[in-house]
Amino acid sequence: MEKSIDESTNSDNKCVRKIDWNKIDTNEYERKLSHKLDSELQNLDLESLDNFIDNLCEIVTDTARELVPSKQNSGSRTRRKGRVWPPHIVDIIRKEKHCFWKWKQAGQPKSKDNKYFNELKQTKKDLRSAQRQLEASKRQDNLINIMELRETDQKQFYKLIKRQRDHNYISTSVLRYNDKIFSDSIAICETWADYFQELSTPFDNEFFDNSYKQLVEDDVKILQDLFNTNKEPLEFLSEDDVGKCIMSFKNGKAADEQGITIEHLKYGGQPVIKII
Repeated sequence: MEKSIDESTNSDNKCVRKIDWNKIDTNEYERKLSHKLDSELQNLDLESLDNFIDNLCEIVTDTARELVPSKQNSGSRTRRKGRVWPPHIVDIIRKEKHCFWKWKQAGQPKSKDNKYFNELKQTKKDLRSAQRQLEASKRQDNLINIMELRETDQKQFYKLIKRQRDHNYISTSVLRYNDKIFSDSIAICETWADYFQELSTPFDNEFFDNSYKQLVEDDVKILQDLFNTNKEPLEFLSEDDVGKCIMSFKNGKAADEQGITIEHLKYGGQPVIKII
């Protein structure tokens, strides 16, 4: 049984801002982190291990964030470029400004029976409606372009995908599954859970190749027997082994859901290696 599931991203989702480690004093980071971890280790016990791991992740990320240099005010402001609107929206904007001017000249009345107040209210409504329609049209065109360029222009395809993932890109989070649409973040998470649970649940299908299914089950059984009979005891890892493993990873990779990157561990030095 095949299922289709579509998802679009939302800029309102929380995104972790990447830290520029070239601008951070890594020695100071290691020193401050060591001091915080020493006090945290004193409260460690097996019953509170989960809380300790959560606190550890928070300490690591907060310590690095504290050392991020604040942006200096250069004294001159770069004027932000205004958005270029299509002609029909420009006309509505002009009309809205003119209605605002007439409403202001009339003393800014707020009575529902006032002519100028109603005109201003209606033009604002028309402007918002036109802007929403424009954004919806752009989103639809962008998705169509992604699907078309997937087969014809790989470079432009990945360019659009990157833009779609940009945290500054404004789009509505929508998940469609089993002909139902979910826009709430909690509902989306629950739908994903149901989707993967259904994928992992075995079920009989009359169109499935039973001979191939039996072959796969036999292969799985053979692999399980090999693993159980030849299983070797786990070796104890030293701090040097952990340190070499951490240093073998490449820098500049994306953070995990806790906001931790490999640089947090590398520049954390011996205190982090010891805890791991």
